[in-house]
Amino acid sequence: MEYTIDQLPSRLAKHIVIDEKTGCWNYTGYKAKNGYGLFTVSSKHTVLVHRYVYILFKGEPQFGQVSDHLCRNRSCCNPGHLEMVSSRENTIRGNGKSARGAASPRCWRCGSDYFTRADGTRICKPCLARASKAWHERNKG
Repeated sequence: MEYTIDQLPSRLAKHIVIDEKTGCWNYTGYKAKNGYGLFTVSSKHTVLVHRYVYILFKGEPQFGQVSDHLCRNRSCCNPGHLEMVSSRENTIRGNGKSARGAASPRCWRCGSDYFTRADGTRICKPCLARASKAWHERNKG
């Protein structure tokens, strides 16, 4: 589907510059410290620009979903660059410390291989054993 800035409210559209190389719609208005654009819808209601634009073009996301910038550009509000996913999925797709840890096959504490449980969660057996032993020592009789 083709999206155009002309379909946005003019008060918002005037703060968007299209990057011809990437296709990103870079919001040049007010931004929060974390780099996400903020837009005042009414005197008492400020929203994240990318989320507002997503809702205008694609509708309300399902409960609990967050926006994932596929382009990794926080100031981008192109609805074609946004996908609604779970918070966990968004974290794993990122490049932060949590994403790197989720991608690693080894424990960051001791370097042992992770064991994957039936429910998909991972544990480090040596670290779990140490923590369990320490808990039992603290909670003796």
